[in-house]
Order: sequence, then C-alpha cells, then structure tokens
Amino acid sequence: PGGSGGFEKKIGHQRGLTYLSVVLPFGARPWTGILKGRGFDISPDSMPPSTEMRSSIVLDLAPSLDDLLAGMPPRKRTTIRQGSKKGLVFREGTETDLKTFNGLLAALCDRRGVSSNIPIGEFVHRAWRAFGPSGHLKLFLTEHESEPVSAMLLFSIGRWSRVWRTGWSGKYSNLRPNDLLHWEAIKWAKNHGDTHFDFMGFDTSNAKTLLRGETVCAEDWCPMSQFKHGFGGEVLEPCPPYCYFFNPV
Repeated sequence: PGGSGGFEKKIGHQRGLTYLSVVLPFGARPWTGILKGRGFDISPDSMPPSTEMRSSIVLDLAPSLDDLLAGMPPRKRTTIRQGSKKGLVFREGTETDLKTFNGLLAALCDRRGVSSNIPIGEFVHRAWRAFGPSGHLKLFLTEHESEPVSAMLLFSIGRWSRVWRTGWSGKYSNLRPNDLLHWEAIKWAKNHGDTHFDFMGFDTSNAKTLLRGETVCAEDWCPMSQFKHGFGGEVLEPCPPYCYFFNPV
C-alpha cells in the first residue's frame, strides 16, 4: 500500500480519534516511507505511548536447546542448573495466579523505588481475559517450597515470544530464581515452535555501545540489561514510533 490514504486513517476518522501512534516491529524501517507519505511523523517524546522500546535484545531460537545453553557464560549455565537442584520449582500459572503475579510485580517496583508502568490489579486480569484463553498470554512462576518467588507474563504471538512483565519477591537471590524463570520460558517458547524470544527492553546507552562493536564497561552496565545480555541474543533498535494528528491544529 502507498499514497496518502490508508485504512488506519479511515478508521481513525470513523472513531473520532484525535491522535494515532504506530509502533513498528523490528525490521520495518522500509515501511517508514509509507507512513511519512501518509502524513505520519516521528512521535514527540512528550506524546504517548511512554513505554515503547528504544532498544531490545532478541534470542534466535533456531539452535538446539543445548546450543542455546552453551552460548551463555559458564556462570549463567551453573546458576540455571543449580536453581532447580536447590529447591526452585518452575511451573505454568493460570488466571488464579494473577493475584500472586500482581504482588510480585509490586514488590519488584517497591525495591526499585519506581511505579509500575502498567496498572497493577484489574488491568492484568483484563489482559488475561483478552489473550489468555487463546494461549497468546502465558504466566510462568518459580516457587521455593510452594512459596512464589518470581513470575513472568509472556506474550506468544506470530511465532515470537515476548517477556511483557516480570515480578520478584526479592527472596532467595542466592538461587537466582530469575535465571531459571527466563531459561524455562525460553525452553517453552522453543518447544512451542516460536522462532524468537524478545526480552523486551534494553538500556539504550548499553545498546548503542554494543551496536558499535564495543564492550560495555562494568561500571556502565544497566543491571537489568546485563542480566538479559547473559542469555545471549542480538541487540536490536526498533523503529521509532510514528504518530498522526487527525486535526492539524
């Protein structure tokens, strides 16, 4: 499609929208010309969405599980193996576990001293009712002696698995519960037939350093990005979000 028209603008006019934001997938830079031709422009930083990714790290699931594990640093492989040996249990959750997930997400945000960038509570239940029954939204948990320790909500759509949100009580850090949680989620995605595992988000400064072919200094690492980088994968920069104002004024 091309030109100045487009179904998205037609629908926007029909629904009385004043603002439309389009977040493109990886590898979609050729589409930006089409959007610009239709009157779209790069979204100002002050406009929503405020949670779009500026960079991410994606794991290609084509290799075998053994090869994926072998591509990780020795310490990561060790903590993954020892987690289950020392009492951590991984399981798939159901809608009844969403309250537990909300609590673990809130605990993680409290420790970081930040507010959750999604509403904690009914919003998560609404997302589950929309995507859970079809199998597009999965909930995974780790437990220690039946005590929930960490949890993940993962979207699986279009043969891509994406880590949407995670939570962690902060307990049993010596067992590295999040290492086991992410590895088991990677295994699930691989066995499910997905081709890519997106960790959803990566520190922009760290990403730019790695994309230049340079090494990130120890003091410059964002802890969460360093954690994700330990699983392997390719750092990617998504296209910037584009927007359209239906009323130019």
